[in-house]
Amino acid sequence: MAYFTVNRELVDPDYHDGVVASRKEDLQFQNVVGRIKGQPVDWEQKVQVAAFPKARNAAVAEGVDFNRANVKEYTDFTLAHVMEIFRSEGYRVTRHREMLPGHNDRRGMTRAQKQALDAQNLALSVEVAALSNQEAVEYGSNKTPIMRGAFCWLKKRGSAARAEDVHAVYPIPLPLVPVAGFVGDVKNASSGLTEDTFWAEAIKAKKQRGTGNMALVGMVGIDLKAHMSGWLAKQVLGGAATNLERSQPADKKILQLICDDFVRDGVRFHVLNDDHVANQITDVPFGSTANDFSTSATYAKGDYCKYSGNYYRCHTAVASAGAWTGDTNWTLVTATWAANERSYLSGIFIDPTMWGFQTLDPIKHYNIVDEGGGPGGWHETTLRLTCLNPMGQFCVMDNAATIA
Repeated sequence: MAYFTVNRELVDPDYHDGVVASRKEDLQFQNVVGRIKGQPVDWEQKVQVAAFPKARNAAVAEGVDFNRANVKEYTDFTLAHVMEIFRSEGYRVTRHREMLPGHNDRRGMTRAQKQALDAQNLALSVEVAALSNQEAVEYGSNKTPIMRGAFCWLKKRGSAARAEDVHAVYPIPLPLVPVAGFVGDVKNASSGLTEDTFWAEAIKAKKQRGTGNMALVGMVGIDLKAHMSGWLAKQVLGGAATNLERSQPADKKILQLICDDFVRDGVRFHVLNDDHVANQITDVPFGSTANDFSTSATYAKGDYCKYSGNYYRCHTAVASAGAWTGDTNWTLVTATWAANERSYLSGIFIDPTMWGFQTLDPIKHYNIVDEGGGPGGWHETTLRLTCLNPMGQFCVMDNAATIA
């Protein structure tokens, strides 16, 4: 059964969608929001905001002509998006392995199995990038364009007075920047994410959106999911929270403590466990600053930066500001996404109708020329995560000082 159903134009199913559908449990975000029609026309492209209904004083006197000068062709705001190219690691098999079925049974996968796994790995790479906190990287010379991740789209406005204070690259118009969200130590005894704190943020999101009942889908790490389900097991008695166990009849031998739906006046959440949220590039600690390299900055050993779209860790301090010094001071960080204890405690709460993937080039398979070693191939796709309007949605991001 689908997680979310909405009446909108989606692309016709193809190889790309077959790959995504083949791993629904691992690619929940792509299966929930889907691929939407509208092929990108440039690396950087502005999209009209999907506006919500709003009331105005519509009273008019009898006999007054319609004022065409006040009619706008477009909405007041646009959102800039950038595409990203994703390429798989590829695969190869020997010609003799293909000739000997018994060899396949004992020693490894067939070419078809390797091709399927390579395609699924690429789709998973898209998933974790889309659910990350990565900021967009502009298209330009010596730069690898990077799309903005969902957590970054939902970055909270806070006390920012200008859009540029929230996003230096492709600023989101300030009225659209989410006003709700939680960034902190989720499990902190005094300042963590409690049930009351969560609902307070939910109401902020609803008020910003300004429409009727709000229904959002939550995609959260397993520890945050358990943390939220734990609210179901607490009842305040005499001013103190008491744990309550939920169990099935004894003959079923089940101790149940799970909650997928959270409902209060005006707001409803359906929450899914998704451990691909807020994954980080390997060796880049969650919450660490990894801004673009600056020729006017100095760097200490252990600092991170981004240069030409890649992540680097400083192994020898850069004591004097200046040009990029490469291997002299920096180590390339392996571009592998991974979850950690902080991402397990993080999550997004979204309206799926406001999101979608637009593909310039859907996932396709390309053959490696067989020069004697055996056939192989790789997969590639060029797409962007499109956010039509981030307001009225929010994220929970754990940034505890230490990882348990």
